[in-house]
Amino acid sequence: MPDFGGSAYTGFAGMSDYSSLQTKVEKRMSHGYNLLATYTWSHALDDAVTPLGSTGDGNYRQTNLIPFKYDYANASFDVRHRFTFNALYELPFGKGRSYLNQNAWLDQIVGGWSANATFFAQTGNYFTVKPSGISTAGGFENGPFAYQTQGEFTAGGGGSNCATSVKNRTHWYNPCSYANPWDAGARTINGSPNPHYIPKNAADAAASGSTTPIYVTDLTSVLGYAGGRRDIAVGPGLERVNMSVFKNFSVYHEQNLTFRADIFNLFNTPSLGEPSTSDNSVGGGQITGPRTLQNNAPDARFIQLSLKYAF
Repeated sequence: MPDFGGSAYTGFAGMSDYSSLQTKVEKRMSHGYNLLATYTWSHALDDAVTPLGSTGDGNYRQTNLIPFKYDYANASFDVRHRFTFNALYELPFGKGRSYLNQNAWLDQIVGGWSANATFFAQTGNYFTVKPSGISTAGGFENGPFAYQTQGEFTAGGGGSNCATSVKNRTHWYNPCSYANPWDAGARTINGSPNPHYIPKNAADAAASGSTTPIYVTDLTSVLGYAGGRRDIAVGPGLERVNMSVFKNFSVYHEQNLTFRADIFNLFNTPSLGEPSTSDNSVGGGQITGPRTLQNNAPDARFIQLSLKYAF
């Protein structure tokens, strides 16, 4: 048909679920300080990516032949464990506090100070490991994916792709822990005929002696070429300490000026992003950049200053 280009659509046909255990221990504000600690265990699963996409998510493989339920796995935004601790402390000096509370000029210097600190630590998000060194069967919208054969953090082994250590920038996971799905394009493997070779046409089938049809449509065979499930590998976790310092200045009656300094990533702790090479090749699991936290937020320590006048 002339004058028509490609088309695309978004189908809201996927499903997801979320389960969690949430706990909290709190010491409410008294004597100038309060404490709050929380822990959350959670598990998010789905069978398709979000409409706007997700980092590292493998997405569905072939919706015409593989039902969505076969891609039901960890969501790419799943965080299994998260712990937070928050503390606020008001220095006991100045107007309305225990010490040095009688002199207005002294209050402007030592009074009205307070600080808080927040620590949080969480496990990483899930992503999909891809195969390498094979010819992919045509017709996959996304994929295929690699199979997990052993624990992703199991180092060593005899293969050339194996990592001697894991959970580092060179190899976050062990590439040897993942195997390829069927190779659709190799006529022979290690000198023997490949039983999963897909011929290009009838003449190729006759010449190669392949018993695989030109068009594979049965679910069992399609899954053999599609590989394992999505989002089975977990990326690096994250920990941070943020701190804020406040100073209130009394101006006139109930009017006051508040100075605030926010220090993000107080100890300048680096964060690791997800692997930039997420396949089972010799370079699989290599991390080349930091985690993206939010827009205009660098990975290093940074400080934000502000003033607020309330009247």
